[in-house]
Amino acid sequence: ERELLKAPAAGYCLNYEEGVVESSDARLVGQWIFAHRSEGEVPLNYCRLEGGEYDCSAKAWRLDLTDTLQGGQRRTRARVVVNAAGVWTDSINERFRRESPYRHVFSKGVFLGLPRDPRHQLPLMVRSESQSDYLCLVPWGPISLWGPTETVIADPAQGFQIQPDDIRILLNEFHAHFAPRVTPAEIVSLRCGVRPLAVPRKYDCHGSSLHLTRGHRMHPDPERPWISIYGGKLTACASLVRSVLRVIEGLLSPRGQKARGSDGAVPPVEYDRFPGLTQEVPAASWCLQNEMCYTLEDYLRRRTNIAQWVPRGGLGREDEYHRHVAGLAEVFQIGNGGPVPDPGALYRRKIQH
Repeated sequence: ERELLKAPAAGYCLNYEEGVVESSDARLVGQWIFAHRSEGEVPLNYCRLEGGEYDCSAKAWRLDLTDTLQGGQRRTRARVVVNAAGVWTDSINERFRRESPYRHVFSKGVFLGLPRDPRHQLPLMVRSESQSDYLCLVPWGPISLWGPTETVIADPAQGFQIQPDDIRILLNEFHAHFAPRVTPAEIVSLRCGVRPLAVPRKYDCHGSSLHLTRGHRMHPDPERPWISIYGGKLTACASLVRSVLRVIEGLLSPRGQKARGSDGAVPPVEYDRFPGLTQEVPAASWCLQNEMCYTLEDYLRRRTNIAQWVPRGGLGREDEYHRHVAGLAEVFQIGNGGPVPDPGALYRRKIQH
């Protein structure tokens, strides 16, 4: 790795261990959910929460949902609601008139997916040239992730768009620390997200968010069976789940009995090949049947890492994998009124724009 660094920066270093999850963060979340499916525990994907209210006589929440994939509405009931909606936690609480001592500050973060130098085998961390922070170059399959940025935004909707300045800043930082040169045209993929950072409700955020905790805060509503989750990060997700479970058991089991678990199990993953990748990826038909994956984009970006490991969302720099992507699109044609001449064309147009 020292060969990648510019000479002035290579005088000393510290070893550190980087926590990783198998496959991807999206698959980690999915595996937690799918393993607990049962007749009484039914996860709903591609559903949007429209509204609802608490029924005092039934001692349960009425929740109105919309199927965003095939249309239609559904109404369900829940004795306890856990609002773990991340950056949307505040807006959902407001919709259901729930108050909390916490709120979120939103921080936009961008990573670049760069072609991976064969010499890059271990995560590298360097001090930012432009702010008091550290940036990481992390090997991930055939690419290296470089970033992230840290930009406070007022509205989470502003944080899911990458601006030219984000790319420029990251490339300038990369060239300040590393010997290889990377042009914008060589970028394989972009990752952009919004961090929900928990702060007291009356906190007034000015400037940088680097000093704010990444830890989580849990707030059980004192009047209704409603639990709100603020902040948090991947490394503490298991401890957060245990804390929430204890609160739920207290609400549903007054005598202290533990809530009944689920014996759901996911069959072993079936793998397939994608051209241009040496690693096998979960097969599209298997994801459709076992992981509630019903769209091409969901498969390429979340059930697999294809869209992040292969340029242009999996299509290839010269559109060389379009035929293969079109074949995958056929797997996910559900309720579309019949075959179309080019099932991958819509995805290609979206990537081009």
